[in-house]
Amino acid sequence: MSKQIVITAAVLLSILLTPLGVHADPQFRWGVKGALTISAQPGTGVDSSTGYTLSPENKMGFSFGAFLGFDLTSRLRLQPEILYTRKGSKKTLSSNLNPLIGVKANYSLDYLEIPLLLKAYLGKSKDPIGFYLGLGSYLAFLIKNKYTLKAGQDEISFDDIKGLKNTDYGFLAAIGLDVSGSDIDFGFNYRLSLGLAELELFMAPQLPTLSVRNTTHAFTLDIIF
Repeated sequence: MSKQIVITAAVLLSILLTPLGVHADPQFRWGVKGALTISAQPGTGVDSSTGYTLSPENKMGFSFGAFLGFDLTSRLRLQPEILYTRKGSKKTLSSNLNPLIGVKANYSLDYLEIPLLLKAYLGKSKDPIGFYLGLGSYLAFLIKNKYTLKAGQDEISFDDIKGLKNTDYGFLAAIGLDVSGSDIDFGFNYRLSLGLAELELFMAPQLPTLSVRNTTHAFTLDIIF
């Protein structure tokens, strides 16, 4: 499954970055991007009736890839992307009877993500400094995942979370600006991705699975050609 996803990604990337007509037609722009991400996985699965308290934590990650921009009008740009994104979270499960007894879980989920973003510029997309707001959606395919469980001095790692869904999808919103340079342009933006797929995460033996959704904050740098 992962091999097929990687092959598909390579084909899509080559199509996305094919420069045929990109420089000749000012309606098309392409570029590469990288981001620092902060991920969380809010959800349910453990409540006070179980005798435990679940404390979620954010997880630092990254994202990188390429994109192609189509100017629909002087103020609207459609931007399909293909990204490699790491999401996940950290969670601490403690006993209500003895707070010193507990386990810590660390989830890392790597996705091939395909966002589609519509950017609405406050001025024009070709202004030297263009501020914009963006809305869109994404579809993501799980490439690999890792789960680490730590209880006291004992630590166990798993390279595959049993029962985890292979796809994720959701909405995204962005705010940012594009800055024109002499040869290339730069973009800076903040993006919020809200997953809609319910992910069942294993926590610990004899405990219910956690029903969560991916939420990601991304701080992105674009290089636009």
